[in-house]
Amino acid sequence: MKKLLLASISFAALVAGPATAADLGRPAYRAPVVYAPAWTGLYVGGDIGGAWQNSQTFLFSDPGNAAFTSCTQCSVPYQPEALTGGRQSGLLGGFHLGYDYQGGAAFVLGAEWDFMWTNKLNQSATGPLFSDATSGAIVPVINSSLSFTEQTKWLTSLRGRAGWLVTPDLLAYGTGGVAWARFDQSAFASCVVPDPNGCSTSGAISAFSQRETRFGLVVGAGLEYQIPTTRLRARLEYLFYGFDPHETAGAGPWIATPGGGLLPCINTPTCAANFSFGSSGNTNIQTLRVGISYAFGGYAAAPAAYR
Repeated sequence: MKKLLLASISFAALVAGPATAADLGRPAYRAPVVYAPAWTGLYVGGDIGGAWQNSQTFLFSDPGNAAFTSCTQCSVPYQPEALTGGRQSGLLGGFHLGYDYQGGAAFVLGAEWDFMWTNKLNQSATGPLFSDATSGAIVPVINSSLSFTEQTKWLTSLRGRAGWLVTPDLLAYGTGGVAWARFDQSAFASCVVPDPNGCSTSGAISAFSQRETRFGLVVGAGLEYQIPTTRLRARLEYLFYGFDPHETAGAGPWIATPGGGLLPCINTPTCAANFSFGSSGNTNIQTLRVGISYAFGGYAAAPAAYR
């Protein structure tokens, strides 16, 4: 009996031994590790897109009445004018730097600074000078020209952001803050001889240019997606820049042609210039852009993995 019992135990050990050894060599199962997007942290990136600017009104006047010198037969000076440039569009590109803080499961707050260069976002308007003819009527001065140009060179803003996570890796947000823009302005006026309407001119030209940085506000909204398995975020963003109503002005002297030399002020002998340039009204710029960011503080959800 004892021999039978010992034989049974030995057989069971012989069968169980290899199975136990096989189990020892098999990797232990562990629960999958799934990494969730982490929105808190610093990010930096670049943007590219398009911009649209509303029309502008440009103003001309001749406070020194140089028409009496450059248009010898005119009995009234060149008349004040307002020329309007059309709505313009252009391209833009630049970079952004920001920081986000994820509060709770779905709410994200942040701040961002961006700088954008623009290309071909220009306003322009042209027309003739106006004075009187031999009949006394106010008419365009033949062979005269008046032109204005305003170029938006760059835009920059400092904005806050507040958003809601539609999904763990998709953020819908609103944004707003302060903005600055650089504008380059130029104007040119000229008249040449002869004028068939009766204003025989000696000819004159006048040119003016200046640079101006304006302050304004900006608001907008966007969508930002944290690309899975990477630290990259893609975005689509709309911004509306509004610069307060303004009136800028400058002046340039009339230069006689041919021969050169300043044309004198007639009605105001002490004035320093005869040609006055100005622009007035709101400057509104809209942008739609796409961007890519590198997030230092987190990464998107990774596939399930085993350790």
